[in-house]
Amino acid sequence: MTTDLDKPRSLMKAYAPRIEILTYDARALSRIIGTGAHRVKSIQEQYNVNIDTNFENETMEITAGTDEALENTKAAIKRVASGDQNEKIIVRVSKVHVGGVVVQTDQGQEHFILNKDWYLMEENKKRSR
Repeated sequence: MTTDLDKPRSLMKAYAPRIEILTYDARALSRIIGTGAHRVKSIQEQYNVNIDTNFENETMEITAGTDEALENTKAAIKRVASGDQNEKIIVRVSKVHVGGVVVQTDQGQEHFILNKDWYLMEENKKRSR
């Protein structure tokens, strides 16, 4: 009834999922996942992919609907895993104390900055530009 193909098709069907397995050490996996899995959840939402992590064999399985989503996800993961210093972190002031300021990053982490006046002065300079 059916005939077999003599070689695999060169292109995947549009509806076929793209799956790729990446290998990273446990430390890099922790950085990629982030506190409370906020970073990996953010990547999943941004690129509409599914990421499964296995710490035992130090792998991440990415399942994407398109080649573009898969490549963008891999690039984002590579930036996070390498600890790219050029990556911008957006912060907002969450509390002002007598001794300093508490700022919250876009990943939800809070940091205390001792020199409140310097920090607020720098923020005002950025806003006036």
